[in-house]
Amino acid sequence: TIDAYTQFFTGYNLLGAKVENISRVSSFFEDELILGSYICKISPLVLSLFFIEEIKNKKILYLFLITIFFLNLITIIISGERSALFLYFILCSYLFIFLRIELKIKIYFLFILVIFLISFLATNKNNYNRIVDQTFFEIFGKSTKQLEYYNLDEIFVEDYEKKNCRLQKVKSDDCKSNVKIFFFSPTHHNFILTSLRIFEDHKFFGSGPKSFRELCKYDKYSINHYSCATHPHNYYIQLMSETGIFGFIFLIIFYIYFIFLLIKVLRSKSIEINQKNFFIIILGGMFINFFPIVPTGNFFNNWLSILSYFPIVYLINDRIFKK
Repeated sequence: TIDAYTQFFTGYNLLGAKVENISRVSSFFEDELILGSYICKISPLVLSLFFIEEIKNKKILYLFLITIFFLNLITIIISGERSALFLYFILCSYLFIFLRIELKIKIYFLFILVIFLISFLATNKNNYNRIVDQTFFEIFGKSTKQLEYYNLDEIFVEDYEKKNCRLQKVKSDDCKSNVKIFFFSPTHHNFILTSLRIFEDHKFFGSGPKSFRELCKYDKYSINHYSCATHPHNYYIQLMSETGIFGFIFLIIFYIYFIFLLIKVLRSKSIEINQKNFFIIILGGMFINFFPIVPTGNFFNNWLSILSYFPIVYLINDRIFKK
């Protein structure tokens, strides 16, 4: 986070890497814009460690927690990763509901969080445009600054190039998208529809891990030449198309299992409050790491897998979950 702030204010990080876009700070990741995702995924593990042992001075504990929450929030905002920001707010809401700490501390934190976020976005035009205005534009297809982003029709209309839509001065109805709400964005919507077409031909066992990047090139599956990427940008859609119903069901059961563990922790009378908070935060990390309704990276990506699965060690190795 210190390196990210250095890059945000000076244009260079501590190793001299230059930021290309002030609204997309990347820190040590340089040309890979994954800083926000990294911070979001590792935050629950870091936060849980504050509860691994009893801290008698609660004021110091709360001070550290709130400080780290805000440092991470700022880092995610300046990284420009909207999915990470959305998931971080899911995490904050989850902890507000389930974490066993004083209610007044939760209310103070929530109030400061909302005031800070509004103030930061109001004073940072680049971040506001990307996080608020562009997001609204991509989901609903409407914005006063539409030309600053991209052509929705070009990305989403089927066979846009083959219909010579680009050359038409006045667009025909065939060259206009009739979708009013997009799933995440027109680009993600395009990936998802392409994935579902692949799934229709490979319902039970899928087309094979990492096969989307090849099959999306086929006319049979693609919407247009914007249909292709290395992955469909959603874990559940990716597993549906690449591993079929069986792989998809596995992930659903996996996610439901963590809900079961959360209920077990919340209902347990044998777990002390401090330890209970530890497991609540760890499980919160699992919920946001595999949250279904959000754009994601590649399910089979190495660094994502490390961050997603490492917290499980703390769950499967504990006697509480072996009873």
